[in-house]
Amino acid sequence: MFQKYIVLSFVIAAVSAGQKLVWEDNFDGGSIDRSKFTFETGKGDNGWGNAELQHYTDRSENARIENGHLVIEARRENFEGSAFTSARIITKGLMEFKYGTLEARIKLPSQKKGLWPAFWTLGANIGQVGWPNCGEIDILETGSADAIANNAVNNQVGGATHWENNAMYNTVHRADFDLSADFHNYKLTWTDANEYSNGDI
Repeated sequence: MFQKYIVLSFVIAAVSAGQKLVWEDNFDGGSIDRSKFTFETGKGDNGWGNAELQHYTDRSENARIENGHLVIEARRENFEGSAFTSARIITKGLMEFKYGTLEARIKLPSQKKGLWPAFWTLGANIGQVGWPNCGEIDILETGSADAIANNAVNNQVGGATHWENNAMYNTVHRADFDLSADFHNYKLTWTDANEYSNGDI
């Protein structure tokens, strides 16, 4: 049985009075827009640093537009020495922003069999300063060992920020319903901390 991770639309807006829309994709074309997205392929070092088991491809079997949705599909299949395939779609080199709102409408797959869907950002300067110095903001991660152990794997989502010196801030949210049953909006609003005072953050 194939598992799907479906994204309906992305929107990025600059933070200002009224916010100005600067980028979006509603996946209403016949194929993935290569002027907005590229693919990272292969197995990466140490499974992309997370001991991941899949081989990422740019094949339509793993990523495609279907009925107005971006479908990212993990498959159990032998491919290039891996027992699984999936897709890793990025905007690196095509879209960069500092501060703003990033939002996607996503229907998650069931994570009971070890899937770990994620919607996240990574510093554009990773090639110069490395990780975690480049910074990382995880808007959505699901399928954690903690969620599995607590029988909350389809109800729990995590978010995190990473920065230099291996510093990290993590937050976990648990819903009282199955998040994989329908589409939900996942959103990050990133602002300049200097805009706040008197403990507003």
